[in-house]
Amino acid sequence: MWLLYGLLTLLLWGVWGFILKIASRYVDWFQYYIYATIIPIILSVILIYVYRDAITIGSKELSIVLLASLAGSIGYITFIIALKYGPTSVVVPLSALYPAITAVLAYIFLKEKILPHQWIGLILAIIAIILLSIENI
Repeated sequence: MWLLYGLLTLLLWGVWGFILKIASRYVDWFQYYIYATIIPIILSVILIYVYRDAITIGSKELSIVLLASLAGSIGYITFIIALKYGPTSVVVPLSALYPAITAVLAYIFLKEKILPHQWIGLILAIIAIILLSIENI
């Protein structure tokens, strides 16, 4: 089942990046961000209602969740701006390397292992971004 969800995410995020590039031709980044957050707010209200009995979170956990949300929101804004001014074929793959940052941070701070073939994958991903962006820098 996880593979189906993963493939749906791949498809939906691919379509999302494409539509976002088209939208950036018509609205400024802050307008897009404001309008684009309406749907998550509505979904959040629905989820709060549906799962109201299961919502329990302490202040430490809430702080961590809010910090992650802040990083994600600012990253989303910078992504919108980059997409407005940069080529979609470079901006989207570049931003899709965010798991590499997560992996390195987990290696450093959480002491998670990265196997040799995974290091090679990270290095190849960086090389791919360099190759994609050579003409556009």
